[in-house]
Amino acid sequence: TIGYSLYILNCLISNPSFTVIILTPSRELSYQVFNFFSVLASTCSQISIKPKLIIGGFSSRGQSNTMQDFGYNIYVATVGKLLYMLRSKAISLNEVDLFVFDEYDKLFDNRQFQSILKLIKTSRSEWSSRAHFLALSATYERTQVKALSSAIKNIKVVTHDAQEVDCDKSSSAKQDINLQNLAQYFINVSG
Repeated sequence: TIGYSLYILNCLISNPSFTVIILTPSRELSYQVFNFFSVLASTCSQISIKPKLIIGGFSSRGQSNTMQDFGYNIYVATVGKLLYMLRSKAISLNEVDLFVFDEYDKLFDNRQFQSILKLIKTSRSEWSSRAHFLALSATYERTQVKALSSAIKNIKVVTHDAQEVDCDKSSSAKQDINLQNLAQYFINVSG
């Protein structure tokens, strides 16, 4: 979570209207990620961090408006609820700047995840070429990486050892991530 949150914070510093969907395989992980961003929001007043938890198992009231009505910029969601909100047009992919697949290897265990990938693949090309996609996992299988790269152009898949998976190679070889242009910011959170 910390790894991709630094990237999100960097994006929010340069563009406060930057919008993120973080997709997780379970409600428990969604709660953890949401709580992490809630703590950041309460301690980093210089950055506009407005997280929203979107998970199944609860009433859709308060989750059925459009993204503009929410006023949030970080949506932490489970697969089923996100798919429901995409199909009901409560959330539009065109408004998303970054899509994070947290523990993407476990997302493949949910059949509805394939439906989300199909929605992304068939979405308007100007959105999918503008949006950023990030898939993270402690473990990965080459078939999952291939499925992600066939659905989403320019996706970055990162493993537990901070290595980017080369989606074009058939072997299990990895490449180093180029961090040369990564901007660094330090935030003082003390009183």
